[in-house]
Amino acid sequence: MPSIEPSSRRTVLAVCFGNLCRSPIAECLLSHYLPANKWEVVSAGTHAIGGDPPTTGSCNAIAKLTGLDISRQLSLPLTSDVLQRSDYIFVMSRRQATWSAALDPGSAPLIRLLGAFAPAPSPAYQLTNPYGGPTDAMKIPDPIGGNRKVYEACCRRLIDCTKAVVKWLDAGAPATEDPGTFADWIKEQGPLT
Repeated sequence: MPSIEPSSRRTVLAVCFGNLCRSPIAECLLSHYLPANKWEVVSAGTHAIGGDPPTTGSCNAIAKLTGLDISRQLSLPLTSDVLQRSDYIFVMSRRQATWSAALDPGSAPLIRLLGAFAPAPSPAYQLTNPYGGPTDAMKIPDPIGGNRKVYEACCRRLIDCTKAVVKWLDAGAPATEDPGTFADWIKEQGPLT
């Protein structure tokens, strides 16, 4: 199982539900785009068991669209320790933000919606929402159980979002241009029930 070791590099954490689809793709993309000597990128799941490989759909989508391989990644459960060792935390949904903040309230200001860093999803992305209906522009829906098109649409969205995050980080992560933080929103929601 992967672990986060103390380091002089800044740590970026990608969080999804099971750490089987979205966050492994985001981890791989961010690791590919960010210089390894300055950044450590990890991923975890709010409900991950730990030690499981990414889904075949995720592996196939990222390989087809980018040529990158995530098949050797193993899922990591999200813990307060993982959150505390992170400098930037990117989640796929508001629910994961609330969950993460409940695990470690001190991490709330570091939590950002990954989907907030890219333009609104295209109509093609909305049509492939595995749950049907319109897609929250800032949420990246879980493709698990979806077909190839669903996984590829999710991967395309993650590519757009992670590229935007890298530009934001390269610019010094200016607070005035931070579309994804919502620590105040988390506080307003109260405890996770």
